[in-house]
Amino acid sequence: MEDRNGEDAIILLAEGFVGHLGALIQDNKGNWWHFYWGAGNSNSSGRSACLFGSVEPKTWCEKYDGEITLEAINGCGQYDGEYTCLYRIEGDFSSTIEAFKNPEGNYNLYNNNCSQYTLKQLSRGWSPSHNALEIASEIIFPELAYNYVVTHAFTGWLEPSYENYPRETIA
Repeated sequence: MEDRNGEDAIILLAEGFVGHLGALIQDNKGNWWHFYWGAGNSNSSGRSACLFGSVEPKTWCEKYDGEITLEAINGCGQYDGEYTCLYRIEGDFSSTIEAFKNPEGNYNLYNNNCSQYTLKQLSRGWSPSHNALEIASEIIFPELAYNYVVTHAFTGWLEPSYENYPRETIA
């Protein structure tokens, strides 16, 4: 799959009860950056605080040099979970790189979680899928947000790109 401008984004989903949504964002030099945003404290009091309020996030944005496949992304050692789906979004997201490298705010399970934060930042880039990203950034559950983007994203220039996406939900 060819990226005409070299500034697209890849949405990454780890399916599950709560799930996780991350992203690869390409800068204007063709470099990929892997972004993670999650709750920072994994002990029991941190999990309780996460359920009832905001906590300091665990976040990073690291350069990614591998292939754009689930096997390569999962095998690179950056994310300690396992992504199960990926979807490429056309656009120019290079203007969002600094916001991903220097995120602000606290993690909140209900109004600033992994999918909400990631998709809100992506919606600030240029993309014909802007509306789908912006609407999906309000959805609480990562898997539902991912599915919304996949079913509502603009796919006019490139062939839709997905890996391990449930076929029965593709329009």
